[in-house]
Amino acid sequence: MSLNRSEWDDLFESFPAWLCPTCQMGRLRVKAPVPVCETGPSIAAKDDPNWQPDWVIKRFACFAECNDGDCKEVVAISGNVVRPDVYNDKYGFVPGGDYYKIASIVPAPLPFMLGEEVPSDVTAAVKAASTLIWADSEAAANKIRIAVEHFLNERKVPKSTINKKRKRQSLSLHTRIEKYKAKNKDLANHLMALKWIGNNGSHTAALKRKDVLDGFQILHHIIDEAYYKTRIKLTELSKDIIKRKGRPKVRRKLKPLSRTSRKRSV
Repeated sequence: MSLNRSEWDDLFESFPAWLCPTCQMGRLRVKAPVPVCETGPSIAAKDDPNWQPDWVIKRFACFAECNDGDCKEVVAISGNVVRPDVYNDKYGFVPGGDYYKIASIVPAPLPFMLGEEVPSDVTAAVKAASTLIWADSEAAANKIRIAVEHFLNERKVPKSTINKKRKRQSLSLHTRIEKYKAKNKDLANHLMALKWIGNNGSHTAALKRKDVLDGFQILHHIIDEAYYKTRIKLTELSKDIIKRKGRPKVRRKLKPLSRTSRKRSV
């Protein structure tokens, strides 16, 4: 399943049918109508003679349910209702229609499927990033960095070494990724990209949601290559089809047992 970035937009006119984070089979359907409330301070502000429509502050909270009959997971969604400005030829920029700006989804939709093949520590880090992306892109990026560390742990990449003073010294994530290059250069390069995204999440406040989505997309490729091996399986399938020149596989017919063989089997 490829990453559908539109499901992680900043604003929604209506909610997408996210993949259920629990069963990873059904789709989440928001129960209508979505309750919306204007805040007390927002209502009081209307008494101000200088009041403007863009002073209005509204909140929403709703539930979405998995449409898989065997799951029926319930997800809680909340956030703000905003009115982004739109351009009008006569009046210039004016407030537009209402949009939902999500602040929290519990449990949060996943950017891609996480099967049993994926180590639990990696899965936990991806789930944490999926929860944080709605409110804090930097924190979400940092969880992706943690997923990289867990991946290297599972791949048995050393976390420390003995230095010249014969003392144990921790290895940086950068160094560990460099060591992993000896095993898989391609995946190591992807891991390095995630490290930089994670570093920016830890040390700067400039990361945007699209940067985290870039990280999800790269991490999805790494997980697919390391655990699902889709590319390898497709390569083997293609080779088999070429070898057969597209002809259907012929199942070998079992030879009937001879009388002697029948007696032995009895």
